[in-house]
Amino acid sequence: MMLSACYHLDSSFTPLHNYGDLFLMPRKIPDSLKSKVLIVYRNEDRKLIGKTTHWEGKFLTTKIRDFGDYYVAVDTVPPQILATGIRQNQIMKGNELDFKITDNLSGIKSYNVYLDGKWYLAEYDAKSDGLSCNVDDSVQKGAHILKVVVTDDVNNTKTFLLNFSK
Repeated sequence: MMLSACYHLDSSFTPLHNYGDLFLMPRKIPDSLKSKVLIVYRNEDRKLIGKTTHWEGKFLTTKIRDFGDYYVAVDTVPPQILATGIRQNQIMKGNELDFKITDNLSGIKSYNVYLDGKWYLAEYDAKSDGLSCNVDDSVQKGAHILKVVVTDDVNNTKTFLLNFSK
């Protein structure tokens, strides 16, 4: 949802050699949504890219290095987490548990994985949206619970529980 006018700055094909500051004043925003707003860049392919944004008085500001269309929007949608290659209550094949984690607008800020309640090492590849956990031989055979917690840049959080056996 747009909360400001859409501002067209020059041509997206005009290069900017250094970052510049962009300040936008959004329409009236309820206090409950102020932490969920951000500046969005719409590129020439009409793809929406959320920018890291912060408040300065009544203005939202971000650093830009591209001309084009900018506006203020609200992001209340949590990230999505999809297990790939395994379903609930299945026996794990191999040593890898793979997930696809995505966000619709502001982008992934953090992720944490817990195996049976303890933090567990995972690797995130932002280019492929892939999150993988190597469940090696130090994990005993039997039933386990893996919890994946993903937070986007405006602190929308999604939790995914996977029950599996090794």
